[in-house]
Amino acid sequence: MYRVPITGGQPQLLYERTMGRTIAVEGDQIYWVGSAPPWGGVSTGGVFTGPAAGGTARALALSNEVMGGMAVDEQYVYWTAIRSVWRVPKTGRSPEQIISCAGTPFVMRVDSDTIYYRNWDGEVWARGKSGGEPRKLSAGNPDFTTAPYVLVDLDVHSKIAYWTYVDLAPGALQGLFRANADGTAWTAIESSSDVYWGGVRVDDNYIFYFHAGALYRRMK
Repeated sequence: MYRVPITGGQPQLLYERTMGRTIAVEGDQIYWVGSAPPWGGVSTGGVFTGPAAGGTARALALSNEVMGGMAVDEQYVYWTAIRSVWRVPKTGRSPEQIISCAGTPFVMRVDSDTIYYRNWDGEVWARGKSGGEPRKLSAGNPDFTTAPYVLVDLDVHSKIAYWTYVDLAPGALQGLFRANADGTAWTAIESSSDVYWGGVRVDDNYIFYFHAGALYRRMK
């Protein structure tokens, strides 16, 4: 794992023998989820943390069922596993499974009171941190039939989830979509018959996304 100054310059090696997929930086700490690398050094995958300046990594939870999705709030690190969502306190202690999923979640986000996750099959779900039944946000999209999991993306801002849908099936409706955290107001923001969509990110004013070989932004 490396870091490089925003202004450019030489990369700094932070941690070796790390095979991670998702990184979260919060203050002076880095959190990441990764599998056991094939070159050795770590025999078990899991959720790890360490100083943002480099140093000694610490395992918060060890598991070979981590799927790569991760999110952080003030108290917990959340991650996706096979048919489940887990969390562990940032200080350590025992991890706990908090959601049992019908599918396998691959990406996730959290806000002040809600956990959002998206499965390999394209379904987008939300559930309160305090419990309750998961709510399907992507009810207007069919499940993937041919798209690989690498096309699964998700972002959340102001209690609204955003994602792109790409099925690769001829004639399927592809595009950029959104829904409220409570499962209402599913909307196709922009759609087409081509399959070149992905990479949605959202800030206070704009939605950023890839389409047909170009990077776009549009007003929310």
